[in-house]
Amino acid sequence: MTIGILTFGELSYHPFLGKYTEILDADGAVYDVAFWNREQLNEKPWFRCRRLFRYDKPSPMRRAKPGKLWDFLGYRRYLEGLLRQNKYDRLIVLTTMPAVLLAGTLERCYAGRYLFDVRDYAYEHIAPFFAREKKVVRHAALCVYSSPGFRSWLPAADWTMSHNVSDSVLRAWLCAEKAPPERVFRRPVRVLRLIGRTRNREDQMAVIDQLGGDARYEVHYHGDDVNSWDAEAYARQRGPPTSTSMGVTRTPSAGRSTRTRIS
Repeated sequence: MTIGILTFGELSYHPFLGKYTEILDADGAVYDVAFWNREQLNEKPWFRCRRLFRYDKPSPMRRAKPGKLWDFLGYRRYLEGLLRQNKYDRLIVLTTMPAVLLAGTLERCYAGRYLFDVRDYAYEHIAPFFAREKKVVRHAALCVYSSPGFRSWLPAADWTMSHNVSDSVLRAWLCAEKAPPERVFRRPVRVLRLIGRTRNREDQMAVIDQLGGDARYEVHYHGDDVNSWDAEAYARQRGPPTSTSMGVTRTPSAGRSTRTRIS
């Protein structure tokens, strides 16, 4: 049996991919992985797939939406070509976008033979998009999400939960959490962690609006910033200029760790 794993971006943005490759590697399964090198990163796989397919057309996350749409369609053609050339017995489709783009192909050629894994809100507020996602869910053998709260906007299904945490993220947390003892014992600090790419700027601003100016709280971002938005500068504006307003930690997903204390 051969398995195809389809992703939608760089490997480093799919830490949950390891949940599947660890099982497949342990079982000696034959599988291929397809990914899109959107940011032109030089990534090396950590798993033992038979073949690694890389789509190399650049499409930065900050690219305007009309341009992204054409890029998405290009990636769909690429994946459809791979599926025509390789008759997989099973598919693992990671994240919503590739599944929705391939909704017709999944229904015609892989109904009941693919796993659909959802990790974030996409464009479910757009009716045609949601209709295609419902089709994907209806014909999937297994549907997986990373939070039960997703049920409020996902199509109805018998969903299985799988958390989105990787060893590299945990190690980054440990490095970021090292602090002088006097700071630890001086006062209690409550930490809010946001894991993954930073999206939905308005939601992030609302969180900081509620917590800014209260020295008891820190906000930690573990992931990359899609919006070109300086959360640290915004948090600084929300607090009194003479006191510590909020701590912001950002850990980029590529493995580099940074820690910033706002005062």
